[in-house]
Amino acid sequence: MNPKKVNINIDLKDATDFKCPKCDGNLFDVVYSIFKISKMLPSNPTGKDIIKQVPHFKCVNKKCGHILKDIRPR
Repeated sequence: MNPKKVNINIDLKDATDFKCPKCDGNLFDVVYSIFKISKMLPSNPTGKDIIKQVPHFKCVNKKCGHILKDIRPR
């Protein structure tokens, strides 16, 4: 079952900047956590090891570098 995409018209003039909770910066890069899912796990029916990447936002302030693990890019 595929969820339907909904087009929402949002004017970014009405939005507020998201700030880094550590340094108040507002610029972020996308970085990845990488996981190996063993072929031996019962939850992996493929019979092969799987590599899974999970994206995260990282503050680009060189003195900060905080990774936002609770907020994920799509």
